[in-house]
Amino acid sequence: MALSDLGMTTRLVRDLPDYRRRPIEPEQAPMLVARRLETRAERFLTLVERLIYRRPRSPFHRLLRMAGCEPGDLRVLVAEDGLEGTLAELARQGVYVSFDEFKGTCEIVRGSQRFAVQPTDFDAPAGRHHFRVRTGGSGGAPTDVYMQLAFASEVAITHAAALQAHGLGQANEIFWLTAPLMHLLRGAKIGHRPMTWFNPRPLPWDVRVAGQLLVALGRLASRPMPGPLSLDLDDPARLARWLADGRDQGELQCLSAFANSVVRVAEAARRQGLSMHDVAFIALGEPFTAAKQAALEAVGARAIVLYGSMETPAAAYSCGTPQAPDDCHVFTDVYGLIQRRQPVGESGLSVDAFLITTLLPSAPKVLLNLVIGDHGKLEQRDCGCPLGAVGLRTHISDLRSHEKLTGDGMTFVRTKLIPLIEEVLPARFGGCGTDYQVIEEEDRGGILRLYLLVSPSVGSIDDAEVKGAFLAELADGSQLDRYMAGVWARADTVQIRRQAPIATPAGKIQPFQTVDGVGQPGHRLAVRR
Repeated sequence: MALSDLGMTTRLVRDLPDYRRRPIEPEQAPMLVARRLETRAERFLTLVERLIYRRPRSPFHRLLRMAGCEPGDLRVLVAEDGLEGTLAELARQGVYVSFDEFKGTCEIVRGSQRFAVQPTDFDAPAGRHHFRVRTGGSGGAPTDVYMQLAFASEVAITHAAALQAHGLGQANEIFWLTAPLMHLLRGAKIGHRPMTWFNPRPLPWDVRVAGQLLVALGRLASRPMPGPLSLDLDDPARLARWLADGRDQGELQCLSAFANSVVRVAEAARRQGLSMHDVAFIALGEPFTAAKQAALEAVGARAIVLYGSMETPAAAYSCGTPQAPDDCHVFTDVYGLIQRRQPVGESGLSVDAFLITTLLPSAPKVLLNLVIGDHGKLEQRDCGCPLGAVGLRTHISDLRSHEKLTGDGMTFVRTKLIPLIEEVLPARFGGCGTDYQVIEEEDRGGILRLYLLVSPSVGSIDDAEVKGAFLAELADGSQLDRYMAGVWARADTVQIRRQAPIATPAGKIQPFQTVDGVGQPGHRLAVRR
């Protein structure tokens, strides 16, 4: 979260009081979702015609022209094949953008035609932006995502519908996240008083300033918003006691945190003999697995999985009658989601990758079949839960990513890690690129760890020195890189293991991959955004 210029700050100061004075009643949210579902196809067509066909600089404008798809053709496709059928046909004709293309690290190549893009080429037209969030880009370059309060209102509808479906419409919302501005704003729009914001690391100066501005604006509007309170990642026991005190007073608590942090709190509660009954955790940023679910259930807590990204927040929430720990409803009133089979690097593996499309004109990015770097199971199913009852039939589960390594909510993309593994470490400690590998592995307590494998053939090394060099190299870049590497250092996310790197079924050594289960080699590349 940051404020980048005087004009944007002025708009936020001017418009936030009115935003808060016009709340959305949580009970109305399911009806509003149903209304958005009724208009999704027409909204898609309007959005494409206005924000893509009329904008020659849009990468999707060029892709649609290359595919020979004119506005009239698109309308015929939607009428005959429906929205998802149209998206699938467009993808087959080359109308999609890969993860690396979206990040601007490679050209878009379709047949004999090619062109370069920048991340800003996907931005919605400049307008009434109120704030920005910053996400790490490939190679360490940060990407700014500019947001409007109008989009925060739409996200608030999604969030309210999910809370209602899980019986949390009146819960106190607590956050253990860095700069959760969108989370705070969505709660404010549905009349929630965000109770507390715990921050796991010292905040950058611009985020501190933005946080204090929100506090001041909340006071002016007589609707308080919390400022950040420091609570380090290595002190989950304090948060567990705080939550337990709240439930002892009869309060329904709802904590949003990264999935690893959620498990740390539950484990701290277990060690102290504390009950987390009447505590719900909104787990985001990392896979929510059976081991994580068991850790929460052991202390009486429950979890709601929230799937999304900085560019596409609140894309999916947990089903009320789940068939898997991370069984989620896609909010298809806001996004279109299909799958496309694609290879993963040069590993010889392929996955059914998710392609996402934005359906709201207020969305920060104009996206048409963006390959978001994630994959999993996608199906249409009637489940009988409140979210299904409003018409949300698209379910996703077994959510993983094939483009990123994530631990404790901090993400480094493939293009940042490859030179580190293949060039930097061999040059400093010996061996070659295939003597090093990073794997993801969930320990028996449900905590996601990152293991840097170093082949025994490298010879004698100092584990602490290798680990320090690994984190220092990751931190060498933007302010955000330094922050993320610092979180990994504090949480002891990265471990050194003297072991030969794991080969793919094709016999190749990839710079990073995952291990399914606890210590059992596997080849389902499994990281999320």
